[in-house]
Amino acid sequence: MDALEKLAEKNRAHRKHIDAERSSLVLILLGLLPFYVDLVYSFIKSDSAFPQTLIFAVISCVGSLCYSYPILAAVDISLFSKKIKAITLIITQSWFIYFWVFSSLPLVAFIPLIPVYTIVRRQLPKIRAKIENGGYDL
Repeated sequence: MDALEKLAEKNRAHRKHIDAERSSLVLILLGLLPFYVDLVYSFIKSDSAFPQTLIFAVISCVGSLCYSYPILAAVDISLFSKKIKAITLIITQSWFIYFWVFSSLPLVAFIPLIPVYTIVRRQLPKIRAKIENGGYDL
């Protein structure tokens, strides 16, 4: 009977890791959403030849990643509930997509980084305390 309990415990731990991996994958796919939207929009609107579209795709990818990775990291380590994290991610990504892709104001697209950084900076002592106590799984 003891072996069955150990096996059940391993199965629960495995399910927990699978769920965490699945949510991480969804977050990464959402984080790359501006890049996908930008590529599709540029291929629809652009009449450029191959080298120009490739250069534009690289610039778009670098800009999107420079925005998405800090946002994803900040949303991941913040101490809010998962619903608030998801809403924050959707709002910031929508802002970025609008100003990065459809508007001619690419610098305005990076403005949400400021409040997100400020929120994480204010939560940093609590995050550190939670990590030190072992209650936070990075």
